[in-house]
Amino acid sequence: MINRPHAGKNHRCNKKRVNPGQFAKYIIAALAYPALKFHRILPGVSSIELTLDFYTSAQYELRRFFESHLFLRYQKTDSIFYRTTYYTNNLRKSSKGVRLCDKTHGDSRRSLRLELELKRSVIKRLGIQMPLTEVDSLDLLTFFCFKYLIDDKLYSYFPRVYRKQIEEADKRRPGSGDLTRQIIWSWISSITEDDYGRDLPLMKEVETLKSKDQGILNYSRFIDFLDDINSKFSKQIAA
Repeated sequence: MINRPHAGKNHRCNKKRVNPGQFAKYIIAALAYPALKFHRILPGVSSIELTLDFYTSAQYELRRFFESHLFLRYQKTDSIFYRTTYYTNNLRKSSKGVRLCDKTHGDSRRSLRLELELKRSVIKRLGIQMPLTEVDSLDLLTFFCFKYLIDDKLYSYFPRVYRKQIEEADKRRPGSGDLTRQIIWSWISSITEDDYGRDLPLMKEVETLKSKDQGILNYSRFIDFLDDINSKFSKQIAA
């Protein structure tokens, strides 16, 4: 079962931490933009990365929570772990995506870093151009949000679907129905937990539920929004 911690408690988020090199490039671009515009030279924007750093004394727990509940809208490629970074999808083959990693800063402080990357097609659709004035008004929850898998619904749904098979197994050999239930529950556990009994990332669960081999019709009914988390997250980012 999923334990839902309260969002925002003892967690502090800094929006768009930029290193000096990146900041210098941004200033140069901002200063040069009027001259480029005067000469009718409009620089194109091929990708945008928005960075959020979360500072907390419970960084491991916060990361586990993010992995278990971070939901990328319109995911088209599978989520992956590469070294110590978690990707909600394959950014090389997608128009947008989110990565999650632990970050150590120059002052030795550590944070949990969440990065949203937008590629050219999304940028064009949103009408974002230099000098990127539209970026600060973006609603990040249109790209990702926080959801959870409703385990109880899964555990009650499958015994109903396979009720006849369970009854037939009991008729052939009394008690065999319980074995069939155990097989069903083990299969559900393989969707929601890893080999050590820890919750899998939500996107991994979604990938299994919508797969051709193990997929479930209308799988979205087993996934719901964490409304309080989304609300607090949105307010904290806006602040």
